[in-house]
Amino acid sequence: MLRFASFSEELAARVIRDAASAFDMTQREFLAASSRRVCRLRHCATWLAREVSGASLVSLGIVTRRDHTTVLSACQQVQQRVKARDPETIATLERIIRHAQDRTAKARIARRLVEAEGGAW
Repeated sequence: MLRFASFSEELAARVIRDAASAFDMTQREFLAASSRRVCRLRHCATWLAREVSGASLVSLGIVTRRDHTTVLSACQQVQQRVKARDPETIATLERIIRHAQDRTAKARIARRLVEAEGGAW
């Protein structure tokens, strides 16, 4: 089991997992692939993870298996595309967020069903 140095690092890792899943990829594929498409997806996920978790560049580097300067570059690129309202970037971020929300909602529903049956979550 992977242990995280902080809650923000764990939260960042969740965002990366959700992003990989949102695009029907394993986390290993998502982090290893170097095609232009996957790099852009990973950059968006990294930027979102930083925004959501507040994790440091070093922590994000650990989670994404990249150097902190690569993480910084990725975050800067996505920030510029978000400010420019790049439709592809916005659609990618929305898809990651929607997938994470769906997964969270499903977990809540499952927890309520278990509680309704008298079980403990």
